[in-house]
Amino acid sequence: MGKQRRKSLRLVSSDRFLSFLRKLGVQPKPTSRRRGGSHLMVERAANGGTLSAPVLQGKRELDPEYQREVLEELGFSPDEIQSGLDRHY
Repeated sequence: MGKQRRKSLRLVSSDRFLSFLRKLGVQPKPTSRRRGGSHLMVERAANGGTLSAPVLQGKRELDPEYQREVLEELGFSPDEIQSGLDRHY
């Protein structure tokens, strides 16, 4: 039997990336009420605390490297990222 191909991050819109983050348990930060800003603060409970990161809004394409940086800032391990891709992408 052949190896199963690993999924990777790809160019997606801000909305699609935020939807992916929600499926991984990431939520918009309640205190994030800036108007007219280009970023939305999101947060995730991890390691007994809360990790947060800014995510660009309103973009038609987010670079995969940018997405990976956000996921790492939110404390996701490479295995967790791959598992999320396998389930939701």
